[in-house]
Amino acid sequence: MGILANEADQLPDADRASLRRFQADYLDLWVQALRSVLPDERGPTELKIVVHAVQSLVYYVVRTEPREEGSPGLHRRLADLGMAPLLKG
Repeated sequence: MGILANEADQLPDADRASLRRFQADYLDLWVQALRSVLPDERGPTELKIVVHAVQSLVYYVVRTEPREEGSPGLHRRLADLGMAPLLKG
C-alpha cells in the first residue's frame, strides 16, 4: 500500500488511469457494502467521505509505521479510529 500511495503518480498515463478506475470501483464497493449493513440514513456522498477518511488513516499508518513502544495500545486505538466513522453516524 505504501508504494501505491507514494508512487502512483509515476505510472504511465494509461496505467494511472486504470489504477484510478480500480480505486473508484473499490470505493463504490465499500459504499455498497456499508449501505447494506448500516441502519442509518447516510447517503452515498457521506459514505464516500467516510471511506476516504478511513483509507487515509490506513495509508498514514502504512507510510509512517507507528510503533507501540512508548504508546501501549496504539494499534487498538488505530483500529478503533478506523471503525468509528464506518459504524457510527
